[in-house]
Amino acid sequence: MDFFEHQDVARKKTGQLVLLFCLAVVSIGLILYAVGVVASGYLMADRETGAWAIEWVNPLAALFSVTLLLLIVGGGTMYKLVQLRAGGQVVARSLGGRLLSRDTNDAGERRLLNIVEEMALASGTPVPPVYVMDDERGLNAFAAGYSPSSAVIGVTRGAIDHFSRAEMQGVMAHEFSHILNGDMRLNIRLMGVIHGILLLGIVGSMIIRSFFYGSMMSGGRSRGGRKDSGGGQIVIVVLVVGGVLIVLGAVGTFFGTLIKSAVSRQREFLADASAVQFTRDPQTIAGALRSIGGYKHRARIVSPHAPEASHLFFAQAITSGFSSVFATHPPLTDRIKRVDPSWDGTFPQVDEAAYPEVRSGDRRAGQGPGGEDRTSLERLQDVLPIGAAGAVGGAAGAAVQGAIAASVLESIGRIDEAHVEHARGLLTSIPEPIREATNDAFSARAVIFGLLLHDDGPERKKQLDRLKSSADPAVVRALARILPSFEGVGPELRLPILDIATPALAAMTADQAVTFIDNARALAEADEKIEPFEWALLRIVERRLRSMLGNERRSRVDYYAMHKITDDVSVLLSAVARAGHAALESQRLAFDHAAQQLRVPGLAFKNESDSGLDRLGSALETLTRMAPRLKKQVLAASAVCISADRMVTPNEAELFRVIGDELDVPVPPLMPGQKLA
Repeated sequence: MDFFEHQDVARKKTGQLVLLFCLAVVSIGLILYAVGVVASGYLMADRETGAWAIEWVNPLAALFSVTLLLLIVGGGTMYKLVQLRAGGQVVARSLGGRLLSRDTNDAGERRLLNIVEEMALASGTPVPPVYVMDDERGLNAFAAGYSPSSAVIGVTRGAIDHFSRAEMQGVMAHEFSHILNGDMRLNIRLMGVIHGILLLGIVGSMIIRSFFYGSMMSGGRSRGGRKDSGGGQIVIVVLVVGGVLIVLGAVGTFFGTLIKSAVSRQREFLADASAVQFTRDPQTIAGALRSIGGYKHRARIVSPHAPEASHLFFAQAITSGFSSVFATHPPLTDRIKRVDPSWDGTFPQVDEAAYPEVRSGDRRAGQGPGGEDRTSLERLQDVLPIGAAGAVGGAAGAAVQGAIAASVLESIGRIDEAHVEHARGLLTSIPEPIREATNDAFSARAVIFGLLLHDDGPERKKQLDRLKSSADPAVVRALARILPSFEGVGPELRLPILDIATPALAAMTADQAVTFIDNARALAEADEKIEPFEWALLRIVERRLRSMLGNERRSRVDYYAMHKITDDVSVLLSAVARAGHAALESQRLAFDHAAQQLRVPGLAFKNESDSGLDRLGSALETLTRMAPRLKKQVLAASAVCISADRMVTPNEAELFRVIGDELDVPVPPLMPGQKLA
């Protein structure tokens, strides 16, 4: 199953989630209706004979049940979904997570950050902020967010202290699979649904507690010291309603567990398989699962918010009385057997006090003496070889173009060793002052401004003067400190620097983000024109900040047929053709290759005035609403367009990344200078 098939499956699972939610609400509503009928019959009973007036067709009971459902279940669900709009950071904080800074001195935390950075750069996603749950001793982790742009990684202290590097790499590959394949959006919506259903029990408990508190305060007497029989009836009804809501809370727990089980268990098997595909070593993920099985605290999470978030975690986070049937995760033994059929069924004894490298003796690439990770400047110096330019011969026909497109598409939604090795090389090549400046929000803003500055001359002076008049003085001072380091930054490092600065930018407030974007746009427009890279950087930064601040664009599908969007596709492919080819004839040839890949009538090459950056931006806004299979076709055609001369220029690589980012498709980097055939 490729990335785009995963997206379709995730959408179908969302439909299944809605169906299960509706069944749960209908079942609860019927119980509430029956309670309303009985309560109404009791209140309307004949005082002389004591006969109850039970009427099963009862508008009052219907109003009662519908009102409670709308207020409690519907309101609770909507409240939680609105609360979660800010993305995964809300989930991480609710679970006791602490945002991990990249300047940490803890060896295990540094190792974790290095693994996450490598995987993010290799897969074409923003580097997600990492949160550490310091109070959690269980071995567990999670990924949460609506999209890769708003994703966060959460890891327990127990996992940091007890997983070896290989095991942590397997766990992070598993979590990145959830990020890449659309599982997170489904999981975070599931949190909202579960909260609305479970809220019934919470409200019932509040009613009961409020009643008893009120009774103690009033002494249970009416005015004049006499018992009020009518008031007594109402009290009984209130107590019954509160008790029923508590029972319905238990019913809601049952349905919530059932829904989480139905939605998430198979996704865990798929994520395990993806982790094995990346690491090419089943023992990474199998070793982590075996460590959980042999550890005293296993994967247990003690946070009070764990029940509603249990389906997010790497392994079973809470103990359930119905664990064999309604568990959110498959049994450890089943998961291990799937990735390691030769496993003998025994779990290693994991010492609670042991540090992972001491426990396992694992001293793998990227680790120094004592098990700590080396800094980026101490990492491998090897970068993937940059290919020399090659001429396009007439023999490069449709078969070669199709193979190139297939290769690019196959890499989407996956992480492979070649891209990880390339990511390590890029991280090594970033000057250390710039790396250090991405540690906090102030200096990270300075890093982005540094990427937008011209090399030298009056344009740079104009940019700096404008920045000094509008930006925070602390940011201006940070820029002055790191400015000399940008002299050694090549085009291939610009987007990786943006990626590693993303987590720190997430710490900005909404007002700071608005000011930051205004200043960045002013820098780009200082020379009264926007270059392709400036446009690409602004598009990526603005979209990521919207996601991190809870203003992420909602995903919807409006287009299922390519013929309805041929003009926008023509604009996109024309822009891609111009990004890597100077001569008009070469641009048209590249466009024709891409059009042959799509085979859709109506595609036409656009001149620069009809497919400039502004028009390209509006075309991308339209194309974001394509069905996943159409996104796949458009990206394939873009790859063919880029490969017309069998080379990737920096402009092509950056534009292809922007296209993927806008379409919510994690595109591994096309490496500038890379030969595509």
